[in-house]
Amino acid sequence: MRILIFPGMGATKEMYRKLISHHPKIVGCDWPEISPDDDFQSLAKKCIQEFKITENDIVAGCSMGGMIATEIFVKAKCKKLILIGSCLHPSAVPLKSLSLWGSKLLNPSLFKIFSRFVPLSLEVKSSLLSRPDFVKWSLGALHRWNGVASLEMNNVHIIHGRLDLLIPLWNVKANQVIDSGGHLIALTHAKTVADFIKVVSESE
Repeated sequence: MRILIFPGMGATKEMYRKLISHHPKIVGCDWPEISPDDDFQSLAKKCIQEFKITENDIVAGCSMGGMIATEIFVKAKCKKLILIGSCLHPSAVPLKSLSLWGSKLLNPSLFKIFSRFVPLSLEVKSSLLSRPDFVKWSLGALHRWNGVASLEMNNVHIIHGRLDLLIPLWNVKANQVIDSGGHLIALTHAKTVADFIKVVSESE
């Protein structure tokens, strides 16, 4: 059984470096190459093929990575799904209606310039702000995503930050809440998230 974790919007698997240090059995996955016509469903299929995901695997993801992990979970009939500050349906994202405009207005060159002045550590910048082209695609794909209508929740496990503004806590049914956590709990509360994943992966 593998635990495969997918990064958030515009991020790489480097965002999980600290998380994986607390739970080395977690495998960080970077995104396969995409085309402009791809959506979350087709990217999920590419991930299944790229990483040879089967029903014996656990899939997880933060933010947008969790949304695509949800699609992977359904398509590959995976053992378990772990959402880290993520959701099963776009109705949980209040700003989803603005994502289409964001995809049209985002300029990758300006994004790179802007990222230089964001007051984050080099590690965070390299993992979260390294793919402006992917962010542009992701915003458009999020606008088109319909989510998952019905799901057997016994195998779905959600950890969420109480202070998450992008996906508010009241829009999800979290199994565990981090009171001081915002949207990026995989970075800010890596040990707590790793412990949650460990408990979920070892439970029947």
